[in-house]
Order: sequence, then C-alpha cells, then structure tokens
Amino acid sequence: YNDNFGHLEGNKELKGVARILKKAARTTDTVGRFGGEEFCIIVPDIKKDGALAFAKRLLKEIAGTPFPNRKITLSGGVAAFPRDGKTPLDLIKKADKFLYRAKKQGRNRVCS
Repeated sequence: YNDNFGHLEGNKELKGVARILKKAARTTDTVGRFGGEEFCIIVPDIKKDGALAFAKRLLKEIAGTPFPNRKITLSGGVAAFPRDGKTPLDLIKKADKFLYRAKKQGRNRVCS
C-alpha cells in the first residue's frame, strides 16, 4: 500500500482502521497497534465463540467502510485463554498462527 500511495496515505488508512476498532471495542477491551499493519485486541471475560463473533463483526465493519484509495480488508486470528495458551506470549503466537491461516485461505477472513 505504501509503495503505491505513500506512507502518509498509509498512515491515514491505519488511523481509520484504528478508529473503527476502538469504536467497536468495549470499555474493558484493549486495542493497540502491534506492528506494521497489524493490530491486537485483548477481549477479556469472553468465550472464544464470542471473541470470534466480535472479530467477524469487525471484518464486516471494515468492509463496509469506504476508504479513499482502495478497499481495506481484515484478516484475523483469534486465540483464547486457556485453550490456546496460558501465557500472553503463547496466546500471541497462536493468534499469529491463526492470522497466517486466514491469509493463506484467501485473506479477508478470521480463523481460530
């Protein structure tokens, strides 16, 4: 994206995505940029099915939001404590594994 439109435009798009994520999150959730064009959302006190439904809702929110230069999509991975890991690092690794599965399956989807 940055190669075609420049870093300034890329940053605008990332800020737009961040606004959507923050607006959809509950007050108990934590939304943060994880690096590059990746975000992480910590969703406490919810079962994995609920977190997956939340992620799918985010996918629809992003898809339904017009961005100036092109359509933005979301690929995501959902990991839950304790099933997918018992430490923050284990959960991040598992979510990352699910993210890459979503990308491998064609992007614009959420895997868990």
